[in-house]
Amino acid sequence: MKILYLVDFFYPNKWWIEVLLSQIIGYFSEKNDVFVVTRRYDKTLPKQEKFWNAIIYRVDAKNIYDFYFKWYNFAKKFFKDVDLIHSNTFFSALIWNKLARKYNKRHIIHIHWFFWNLRNKIIKWNFRIFKFKFLEKIISNMDAEFICVSKYVYDIMKFVYWVNDKKLHLIYNWIDSKKWLSYVEDEKIKEIRNNIAFKNEFIYLFYWRNEKVKNVDMLIEAFKNAKIDNSKLILLMTDFWKNNYFKQISNNIFIYPWIEHYELPNRILASDVVVFPSITESFGYVWLETSLLEVPLIASDMWAIPEVVFWKLSFFNPFDMQDFIHALKDAKNWKFEYINKKTFEIKDTCEKLNNLYLKK
Repeated sequence: MKILYLVDFFYPNKWWIEVLLSQIIGYFSEKNDVFVVTRRYDKTLPKQEKFWNAIIYRVDAKNIYDFYFKWYNFAKKFFKDVDLIHSNTFFSALIWNKLARKYNKRHIIHIHWFFWNLRNKIIKWNFRIFKFKFLEKIISNMDAEFICVSKYVYDIMKFVYWVNDKKLHLIYNWIDSKKWLSYVEDEKIKEIRNNIAFKNEFIYLFYWRNEKVKNVDMLIEAFKNAKIDNSKLILLMTDFWKNNYFKQISNNIFIYPWIEHYELPNRILASDVVVFPSITESFGYVWLETSLLEVPLIASDMWAIPEVVFWKLSFFNPFDMQDFIHALKDAKNWKFEYINKKTFEIKDTCEKLNNLYLKK
């Protein structure tokens, strides 16, 4: 089988979706001819290289939108004998589907991110949310099949956009838990803990990038207003282009530079609780990673988040400041609810994808 993937970013970019895609592509390239078309976001990267047994083609572009148009002509040469096209939301799916129809090829769209009714929650984002809702409606009406990364996404596609069940496939964004847990180093955890909590402070950790949907501004404000004694808020962040920095916001709020993915487990385990106040998530790798390490979580109580999390949880409404403050205080007093362990393994993801790929 010849499989063609279009992805916005790919290896060596190592955000969560790229980690998932590299595992999927590595798995399928063992027994199939796999090609990847992606953006050459870093000029030091080769325009073409072999990743495992897959061939990666990187297209030069000024920005992500420029990329969508430039790869259109570039990718046409692959369509004559390809068996399957795999893309993801949002813009790539629009142009990819046009080529799929032209060459009568099977098209599978990975739905990673849906805004749905967020426009009703955040009025000041009206234009941005309207844009993505418009794209969601277009994509849901395409002649394609859809991989839904959570039941939340599946239900939106089925009950909001009225997509036929036969076109929907629920396949979670699972991870390699054995590999993730293998990164844990007890001595490293002690070293980090001594550096960030040298007065034995209670450590709240947020890790991921700083964007509006992650609700970091509200987290900072809630932590300040909570006025919790002997505590620190550590923000382990990167912006979209990975500009790393260290910044002290106040006496007990610090921003630390981003680190490699394999270093994250020790940072998480050196903290007392991890906080994820996102206001929309279609899956949520950071919740799953923290749960696997059995570190308590303060998490938003909506979207796909309750599907993924387990272990010790303190849920809150991400649009309610007082509820957020209450959750922060509960965590300091070790007041959590317990959720039984859930299993999300990358091998199961690949097996389900394989069944989908082979489906006639």
